[in-house]
Amino acid sequence: MKKSEMVKALMKNFNHVFIAVHAEPIIDFLVEQGMIPPDYERVQYVKSQKNKGTVRLKVKFYEWEPEDEKK
Repeated sequence: MKKSEMVKALMKNFNHVFIAVHAEPIIDFLVEQGMIPPDYERVQYVKSQKNKGTVRLKVKFYEWEPEDEKK
């Protein structure tokens, strides 16, 4: 999940001007306090010494997905 998606979900579920203005700083504060962002899988390619090739791995990350650069 992208942080911007979480902000939109908060604004949708808590239809209040306060959330629209402060959602991102609230999320940042919660992460600083130990809240873990949702996990997502990302494919990574790693060189294998055993078979001299490249291995495709799915790795779980507990961080916000990168925001799209194209906008």
